[in-house]
Amino acid sequence: AGNLGYFEAMRLKLTDIVLNEAGPTPDSDPFVERVLDDFILDFYNRRILPFKNDECPPYIDTLVATWVKGYGSLWCTQQMTTRKCYDGRAVIGIGSTYPLDLLNAYYDPRCQVESVAILAAYTIWRSMQTLSDVGKVIQMMIINDNGAFEVPNVTIEKLERNFREYHDSLGNMFKYMSGMRGECYYEGALSINKRLQAQFAGFRQFIKAMIS
Repeated sequence: AGNLGYFEAMRLKLTDIVLNEAGPTPDSDPFVERVLDDFILDFYNRRILPFKNDECPPYIDTLVATWVKGYGSLWCTQQMTTRKCYDGRAVIGIGSTYPLDLLNAYYDPRCQVESVAILAAYTIWRSMQTLSDVGKVIQMMIINDNGAFEVPNVTIEKLERNFREYHDSLGNMFKYMSGMRGECYYEGALSINKRLQAQFAGFRQFIKAMIS
């Protein structure tokens, strides 16, 4: 989150220093945190703080995910701070409070990665519909022992259409329960949700096959 130019300037170097320290056990975490912290402090001191008094001062926040031989970690840098996300989820940027509330409400640590992928996309989509000045494109990458896999844009776009239908059905359900509309609205919402359940099942199967 922040200025794209700064992110492009730092991402390759940041990737290199993290990969050099990341390991397959928690023993590597202090080393990752140290190099991340050193890099962010140096980057801010040299590239960002000189412009702190500008009308719109630049900033850069990052999420850094690592996966080595079955052990994964998620790191967050915000301004000049670095922290490990021990609960496995984090949101950065100006509008982070709303999507974080959604994640906390819906996330279940027992879920498979395919279901978490749907939740991640839904959280971003809801945020884009609700907040101003946030990104307008959903991009998703999943990493595991088999590599890094980017979910195709066409698949994400299909999910977005499903989310729109889901929210329309929620609106109809509310209108029925509040007495504003008749039972046909309730039956229509149930029909849509059954079809969307099948659509989401197909997405989970696609993700499972892609990352296997």
